Amino acid sequence: MSEVALNQVSQEELMRLTGMANEAGGSGSKNKLPRLRMWHTPLMGVVEVNGKKKKMEVVEAGQYRLEQADGTFAYAPEANVRFFMQSFMYKRYISDPANKRYVKTLMSDDLNSDLKDTDGGFNCGKPAGFIEDWKSVPQEMKDLISSVKRVRVLFGEINMVNPVDEKGESIEVATTPFIWEVDNREAYKTFGDSFKEIAKRNRSFIQFNINVGSLEREMNNGQSYFVPRVDVDYSSDLAINEHVLDMHRNSSEWITQYNDYINSEFTAKAVATLDSEDESLVNEFIDVE
Repeated sequence: MSEVALNQVSQEELMRLTGMANEAGGSGSKNKLPRLRMWHTPLMGVVEVNGKKKKMEVVEAGQYRLEQADGTFAYAPEANVRFFMQSFMYKRYISDPANKRYVKTLMSDDLNSDLKDTDGGFNCGKPAGFIEDWKSVPQEMKDLISSVKRVRVLFGEINMVNPVDEKGESIEVATTPFIWEVDNREAYKTFGDSFKEIAKRNRSFIQFNINVGSLEREMNNGQSYFVPRVDVDYSSDLAINEHVLDMHRNSSEWITQYNDYINSEFTAKAVATLDSEDESLVNEFIDVE
């Protein structure tokens, strides 16, 4: 497709393609993508000072950590990103020592419908719809609901600013595609507010560079955690070219493969549950001696 043809894509269609329609008011992949996350604790290392080895902080807390395709890590205090697509899902961490794992749902354009999950259920066990009488909900269900996180899944390209490795040594990191599962409640809202502001301008985030840094938040126990600082460069107004559409297609294909995996896990777990229930039902009517 020529650049002229690309520029003829309507703004409405562009916002739909990039997952921005919902912000404007509308209702396991095999491909290894570098993953971005915030790192909330400092990294310690052994350094030599005046001929003596000492254990010191080599990477500060509040850095962005990029897990690269080759399994190595890069850390940076901020990054410049260009997003190409967003999707949504639920996830829940199971802390059972014998079976620690995440339950995840399908990715979708929004969270307005029930989403199949890897446990053979929906929404990671979270009931659908609004609960009017929260006080009447059993504590066990309250705990489950509280453990289910909304996730804004962002796909894009990233340039890390002054990146270092796990030893705190400067490294070069090329511009690379990445995925970021934004599940912190404040971070989820921060990006949502930024994207809504972009949508008010009848634009999509695909058209702007965005700088992300970190903000420290203190907890009651004196410890800290970090959330993203999001600055949209409205002066950038980037072109929609063949590379952009390739990145968008790649993101779509990644989501398709991921959803295929979730569907297969859902089916396997659902069938196993039905088999177990059928066996119990049969045993109620058959006297096994």
